[in-house]
Amino acid sequence: MNNAKNFKSMAIWAILITIVLIPFFIFEESVNNRINVLISENGGSTFALAAILFAVLASDIFLPVPSCLLSAMCGAFLGPVLGFIVSFAAMSVSGVIGFFIGSTASSLARRLISDNEKSLKSNAKSGPFMLFILRPVPVLAECSCVYAGLRRYNFAKCVVWLSVGNAVISAVYAVIGHFGRANDSFVPAFAAVVVLSGIGFLFGKTSNGKIKTES
Repeated sequence: MNNAKNFKSMAIWAILITIVLIPFFIFEESVNNRINVLISENGGSTFALAAILFAVLASDIFLPVPSCLLSAMCGAFLGPVLGFIVSFAAMSVSGVIGFFIGSTASSLARRLISDNEKSLKSNAKSGPFMLFILRPVPVLAECSCVYAGLRRYNFAKCVVWLSVGNAVISAVYAVIGHFGRANDSFVPAFAAVVVLSGIGFLFGKTSNGKIKTES
C-alpha cells in the first residue's frame, strides 16, 4: 500500500515538473526578451518597473521566467526595501495561485495522488512545511504549491510556510541584486533557507513532538 502511494506521489511530481519545464524549453527565450524590452522601455519609472516585475513574478506559476533573477532585479532596479516588497508580494501571489490551481484540479488528478479522502487529508497538518523547504529550488518551488493544493493541505499553514520562505528568499535576492550580483543570488538564498528550515524543523519537533515533511 505504501509503495503504491509513493509511486502515485512520484508520478504526480513527475507530471508537474514536466508541465513546468515544457514552457521553459519552448518559450523561455521569447518571454525573457519581451521582459527585457518592457524593463528597458520603462527604466525611467519606478512605479512602472515595480508593476512589471510584480506582474511577471506573480505569473511565475504560468510563465517560463527565472524567478531568482527577477527577484534580484527587483533589488537592482527598485532598491533593497521596495525590491523586497515587490518580490515578496509577487512570489506569494504566485504560490497562492498555484495552490488554488491544485485544489481545483479534477478528481482524476487527485486519485493519481492517493486512494481516498482520508489519505488525502492525513498529511494536511505536516505537508505545508515542504513549501518552505522547496522555496529556493527552481521548478520544485512552483510544483510544490500546486501539489499542496492537490493534497488539500491546510491553506492557512501553507500560507505561513510559503510566506516565511518567500520573505527569506526575497530579502536575500533584493540585497544581492541591489549590490549588483544578481547572477550569484541563488546560492546564498538557498543557504539561508536551508538554515532557517533546519531551525524550523527543530522548533516544530520540540513543540509538537515531531514534524513530518512527507510529500
